[in-house]
Amino acid sequence: MRKVVLAATWVVMLHVLVTILHAVAHFGAHVLPASFFDYAFIVVVIFSAAVVAFFLLKNAHLSRLGALLLFLSMFGALLYGLVNHFLLPGADNATHMSQGVWQLLFLVTSYLLLILEAAGSGIGLWGLFVREDYKTAMHH
Repeated sequence: MRKVVLAATWVVMLHVLVTILHAVAHFGAHVLPASFFDYAFIVVVIFSAAVVAFFLLKNAHLSRLGALLLFLSMFGALLYGLVNHFLLPGADNATHMSQGVWQLLFLVTSYLLLILEAAGSGIGLWGLFVREDYKTAMHH
């Protein structure tokens, strides 16, 4: 489980950083979430749940719950970003965003989030199926 925690550490930290940069691009481009559901999903699932999952993963008794939460939060974020940034038309579509100073940051962070969320989903699944005992792993 030690390798899962290490991988999750990197992915969650980078995800927080890229999410903040992506939010800056959103606000700079005046592309705000469309509804209360969008705001809630972004704050709870995309931003907070992965951080909570990371801390749960570090606890030997809660590591499986952490892996499950990491998988669910990252997979949910992946689907949300894929649909909103790449599949649906509109101002939130990274590939059709109007020209401007925020366009490149918005586009790059949209792709980085897809990559990180796919990786985070995989790490969460890995944590669910790893057979190594956490306490044993921490002593190696």
